[in-house]
Amino acid sequence: MARKTGLVIGGDFQKELRGLPEALASEASHIIVNSANHAAMQIIAAYPRHTGNLKGGVEVVTFVSKWRTRATVVNRAPHAFIYEHGTEARHYFTKGGERHETGRMPPGHVFDPIVRRWQRRKDAALAALLKKYGLKVRDAA
Repeated sequence: MARKTGLVIGGDFQKELRGLPEALASEASHIIVNSANHAAMQIIAAYPRHTGNLKGGVEVVTFVSKWRTRATVVNRAPHAFIYEHGTEARHYFTKGGERHETGRMPPGHVFDPIVRRWQRRKDAALAALLKKYGLKVRDAA
């Protein structure tokens, strides 16, 4: 009869291993939601205040379960895309034959750079969390 070999894990170490995924998920969830909230606060602070619609349209949509967390920063203001990306100059001719120009609106570049900056911070914090638990992390690039 062949003897079985292998690693037997028991006691406190086994309990720690079983608790690792829950602890990781909980801490990672906290990092993800906090990053999105900080990004939203910075976006609101960076927007100009004319009517307040741009600032008022910013919100964080979150989904949190035991094993999955998603946090998305959105701006529901109807003109948020136009503010962020700008518009091209348009011109047309009036009935009298005169040229009329509608001005170009330069892009605001507020939302996207802030979100990307907080995504990088979130990724670094998640990598540090994995390293804290003894896992190896390598750059995906």
